Amino acid sequence: MKAFAFLMGRLLSLGMLSGYRTYIAAAGLFGLGIYQISIGEIDLGIQTLLSACAAAGVRKAVANLDVAKPLAILFLLIGSLTIASANPPESDRVFKLPPEELLPVGLSLALEQIPDWGYDALKLADAHKFTKGKNVRVAILDTGIDLNHVEFKGRIVASKDFSGSRNGVSDVQGHGTHCAGIVAAADNGIGVIGVAPEADLLIGKVLGDNGSGLSTWIAAGVDWAVENKAKVISMSLGSSEPDSRIRGAIQRAVAAGVIVVAAAGNEGPSEGTVGFPGGFPEAICVASINRSLKVSQFSSRGTRVDIAAPGEAVRSTFPGDRYATLSGTSMATPQIAGVAALAVAHAMASGKELTPSGFRELLSKSASDLPPPGRDSASGAGLVRPVELLALIATVVAPPPPTAPILIEFGLSDLTPSGLDKLRQLNPRLERITFVLKP
Repeated sequence: MKAFAFLMGRLLSLGMLSGYRTYIAAAGLFGLGIYQISIGEIDLGIQTLLSACAAAGVRKAVANLDVAKPLAILFLLIGSLTIASANPPESDRVFKLPPEELLPVGLSLALEQIPDWGYDALKLADAHKFTKGKNVRVAILDTGIDLNHVEFKGRIVASKDFSGSRNGVSDVQGHGTHCAGIVAAADNGIGVIGVAPEADLLIGKVLGDNGSGLSTWIAAGVDWAVENKAKVISMSLGSSEPDSRIRGAIQRAVAAGVIVVAAAGNEGPSEGTVGFPGGFPEAICVASINRSLKVSQFSSRGTRVDIAAPGEAVRSTFPGDRYATLSGTSMATPQIAGVAALAVAHAMASGKELTPSGFRELLSKSASDLPPPGRDSASGAGLVRPVELLALIATVVAPPPPTAPILIEFGLSDLTPSGLDKLRQLNPRLERITFVLKP
């Protein structure tokens, strides 16, 4: 049996047993089951495995790891195995920078500070009287960053390349550096000013040097950002098709209290053109407006659009200590990520906790409606208004202070309904009792 298990494990690790995303193969005579889990689906896969083990009466599990192949888990069964899954594999989709984004124009060095038009349109000078986003970590999941750009000095707290690029996290494409500057370019007297100029940055390179990346890279980047204590995640990338791995990672991030912001896409003005991950309900989906405060023609339309922000002809940072102008919902997305950083920072300074759902509600309440009247598929709730949003932080209910545990010793004779009633009377808000048993 051990020899057979070893052989099956080697066949699996060498890729000779394949064809399904997850499957369990059984040999009743030997009582052996094989379960394959892709590295990018480890959380979901382990949960499925545990359910299968419980149903089949598994006694113990042995893991066979191969860094270049999926994770194979061999488990010994009590009796024969009757569970099988024949779901076809979910292909590793390619996600790209939103199409039709203009090539960078106006490449230049900076000798003085000239804020971009969006700085005035969003009244960020007034917003910065509340906060500049200090101590809030914003994850930029994109094409990397110019690590040495003067605008980010001392504020890139962590970075990781998920694409396998020979250039590591360095930004060859320029897109990631541009988005990072929109969020957090320093107020240092040169160049531009970010929406949250004192926020810290986490840089996950999930798109390669050609501007595209696999869904497993992106999902891993989201999980990494959460592990590194991001409060906000910004994703200016997309695909016309949803991916369950990315959505699962976003759901985990939101459950951990992280605000996830994503681009609507550049497939407008047709309806129903919002891409993913912007199309997932857990993400804040961002449309683009131009200098005239009208929704950009290229901005994707759809019921999932939440909010609009400056995205057309936006000037920001570019590799080589330079600055450039780009257009797209990619540029609008980090505007909202920056506003989220301001909101989180102001809430923390006020002793309050801002949840992803709370931020979404404040966005909607404070937005300025854009034509046509009411919520619509082009701009969602309308144009973001940071000053009005930050003022609404005062209405957020502060979390109740933690209640110190009360230690009460019970005799066995007190463990009666009347005894527990006495305990409830001591603290009417009592929700849970923990008993420590002693001999």
